[in-house]
Amino acid sequence: MVGPKKAAGTRPTDGENSRRERHVNILVFTAKIIYILTGIRLLLPSAMDDLLEIEPTIGYPTWELSLAAVLTCAIVLVTRSREDQEVLGTNRHLLGCILAFYLPFTTGGAALGGMVTLWPGVAASVLGLLTIWLLSRRERALVR
Repeated sequence: MVGPKKAAGTRPTDGENSRRERHVNILVFTAKIIYILTGIRLLLPSAMDDLLEIEPTIGYPTWELSLAAVLTCAIVLVTRSREDQEVLGTNRHLLGCILAFYLPFTTGGAALGGMVTLWPGVAASVLGLLTIWLLSRRERALVR
């Protein structure tokens, strides 16, 4: 059974807000976990060589870094509605910092290391940062 249609411009109900807030919080938590795992993955080869004085069996990340950047960018793009941005709040800045962390690693690996698999990470990082900048600009324009 289909419920009644909502009139344009009506505000979401409390149930819709709590469900939206829960979904956005899950997405942000996922981005944080991916960021932590990526940081561990970046430091693991150096730690194996320096601290344990053994030859690292794991190379520096390639496609994992692109995947992390693409997933974080997808989270930014999925939560770009005005209601999601209200729920996202300061976590939008955190997602921007995460993407800014991925950008130099993906750009350096792609341009200097010749790793073609990192170019999608470069594109996703730039797209995500551009989206965050445009959303912040739109929000400032609405406040004026």
